[in-house]
Amino acid sequence: MLATERVLLLLISLLSFLFHCEHSLAFSLKDCTILYSENSKNISVTCAKRHLTAIPDDIPGNAVSLNLSLNGISNISKVDLRGLSKLEALYVKNNWILQIDDGTFADLVELKVLDLGENLLTALTKNMFQGLSKLETLSLDNNIISFISPVVFQPLVILRLVDLSNNYLHQISDIDYIVKLPTLQHLIITHNNFTLFQSDDLHVNTSNLLTLSLDSVKKFSITRDIFPHLQSLDLRGWSKDIEWEVELSVLTSDVFLPIPNLITLDLSNNKLRSLDFLAEAKLSALRWLTSVTMNCL
Repeated sequence: MLATERVLLLLISLLSFLFHCEHSLAFSLKDCTILYSENSKNISVTCAKRHLTAIPDDIPGNAVSLNLSLNGISNISKVDLRGLSKLEALYVKNNWILQIDDGTFADLVELKVLDLGENLLTALTKNMFQGLSKLETLSLDNNIISFISPVVFQPLVILRLVDLSNNYLHQISDIDYIVKLPTLQHLIITHNNFTLFQSDDLHVNTSNLLTLSLDSVKKFSITRDIFPHLQSLDLRGWSKDIEWEVELSVLTSDVFLPIPNLITLDLSNNKLRSLDFLAEAKLSALRWLTSVTMNCL
């Protein structure tokens, strides 16, 4: 009987030791931390604020979320994310990224959210987003992007939101191929170098956009019914402390005639001379109008 008890105790000790080893191996990474493991097959990894200059090579292949924000990473190559086929969310915000090799995200076939904001990207090259057929949200805000390849967004067949605010885009044709995306619902292009927004510059018959955000421009004109589903239009002006402020001073009812479903309109920080156009614009769906600054002549 005593011998049997000793054997049982030995087995329990052995199992405990093996469990401890397995647990330690699963949750100990060189430069990162596994935040939780509700499902042993799906884990979330954070490498944020670790003073990294490159993506660690020991990210588990079963990671569904990876946070690399607030580091000093300057380049992402094809091998850096290889094998992370279960990843659904990738955050690389606030680094020093200058270059992303074409095909870098090819293995990320399940990725839904990609945040590349607050980096130093200057261009979106043609195969940069290859393989991201399930991507829904793409954040590219606060870079220095001035060039977008006409075909870079083609693999993003279910993309719903794009944030390109605070970049160096200067003509509406730069976003032509984004507006054409059939599933795109939300587009943010505030704080770029646009001076004109005219529907004639967009080579698209119909867009499914629900919300559009851009800074006020010298001329805003939608003369074709290309935004039949648009519900929110943000035309707020530049902040008052910027010397090169661009203002909308005159709007006419014709501007809004092709936008029958508009619910929210933001014209704040613009110096409009009159609001008479609203009475004639036939915005029957409009529910929210953000306060405007009147220019008293």
